[in-house]
Amino acid sequence: MLIDRGEVKKEDMSMQAIRHWGETHSEAEVRELLEQNPSFVSLNRNLLHR
Repeated sequence: MLIDRGEVKKEDMSMQAIRHWGETHSEAEVRELLEQNPSFVSLNRNLLHR
């Protein structure tokens, strides 16, 4: 998603790049990005229904 949004270049994508993005953006921006990720949303729903 970060690549699609133009936040990180494809050739620069790494765990370090993801962490850096998260550390340099607001909690609201990180949450908004995570909520667009179907895997994250599914995981959170599963955890809530236990």
